[in-house]
Amino acid sequence: MQVNHIRDAHSVVGLMPDNFVPVSIVPKHWNSRFCCGCCCCCWTSVPSGFSAMVSAWGKDLEGAEEDGTWEPGFHWMCPWHRVNRLVSRQLIIFDTPVKAVKTADNLDLS
Repeated sequence: MQVNHIRDAHSVVGLMPDNFVPVSIVPKHWNSRFCCGCCCCCWTSVPSGFSAMVSAWGKDLEGAEEDGTWEPGFHWMCPWHRVNRLVSRQLIIFDTPVKAVKTADNLDLS
């Protein structure tokens, strides 16, 4: 699901647009800039309850979390870094229908 800014991530948690639960959120705008003379620095704040997937020049960057994502909180970033996705850390339970499942002995369960 896409949101306008990274700070809007909490507004979509718990919503079910079109009867699906968003697990990954794509922010259009994710950073703030601070320019001092000839130097521009970017920073972002990953909202609590989310982990961020960050890339630079299209390559994923490893974060400090066990799964390689970036933890919630304040981060200084280079201008070419980008927060691609926010992944919810919330436990999400959903029911999916079972269709055409094969068992170990090649029988159909329906």
